[in-house]
Amino acid sequence: MFQQFDDGAVLFSASQEVYFGLNTVGATVWNLLPGAADLTGLCDAVAERHPGADAATIRRDVRALLADLEREGLVVPAGTDAAGAAADPGA
Repeated sequence: MFQQFDDGAVLFSASQEVYFGLNTVGATVWNLLPGAADLTGLCDAVAERHPGADAATIRRDVRALLADLEREGLVVPAGTDAAGAAADPGA
């Protein structure tokens, strides 16, 4: 579950029993994830919405956020299933 607020958002995973707070940039990343083809595209889209931010800082922070979300079971890397196994490309 995802709830957006003026100053960020909160994620909740009932299966993991995890609440995860996001600041406004983190909420932007979360909202962009479904349409993101790759990390570069995601970072470029974040940079468009936050033009004053340094590109290297955006990339570092987005990677850190994604790692945190993965560790908490809130996202899985592309090409894997929810259990972390390689997805069947023939499926």
